Parts: sequence; C-alpha cells; structure tokens
Amino acid sequence: MTEPRYPQVLAKQVSATSACLSLHIPAQLLFFKGHFEGTPILPGVVQMDWAIHYAKQLMVPDFRFAGADVIKYQQPIKPDMQLQLQLDWDEARQKLTFSYHSDLGNHATGKLKSQR
Repeated sequence: MTEPRYPQVLAKQVSATSACLSLHIPAQLLFFKGHFEGTPILPGVVQMDWAIHYAKQLMVPDFRFAGADVIKYQQPIKPDMQLQLQLDWDEARQKLTFSYHSDLGNHATGKLKSQR
C-alpha cells in the first residue's frame, strides 16, 4: 500500500477568499518516514505545500508560488493529530495567509506570495 501524501479532510467551509479545513494527519503519512526516527514530525515545507494545494483546489486555482514571509513553526504536527487549516486569500496583495492550529494551540502560521 502506498503511503498517503495528504491529510484526511474531515470537514471544510469555503468562501471566495477563505477556507477552513478540519484535518486528520494519518500516522502512515509518507512525510513522517525518516523525519525523525522515533519522533516523527511533519516537515515545514510540507505544511506550506498543503496550504498551497488546498488554496489552489478551493479558492485560487492560478496560485503560483513566488516566496514566503513571516513563517513561524510554533509546535510540531505529529501523527494522528486532528487540526484546523485556515486559509485566507488577499487578491490585491497576491498573498495567502495560512495557519494550522489544534486544541494545543498554534502549530504554524505564514504568508505565501503568488506571482501575478
């Protein structure tokens, strides 16, 4: 069986400029392998990739990554966690703001720029 690359989406609320997804992070996720042995955590670059993936799928199909601002990783995302991914799109500034949070608090936040 192939390891999943994306979390399970349990629920979602979507508008033209924002989305909130309730996610379950499967323990078998491909990105946990070797990061880190014995204490797996989700790599930060994967968190940014997921934010872009869901933004393109739900709100901004033509998003083209052009850089990142103010990325903060506050708490690790571990196997079998349930968390929320909040996405907000600012069309005028061409910026996607993302945040991952759970009952434990914030896990990661940041702003991703898109090319016009």
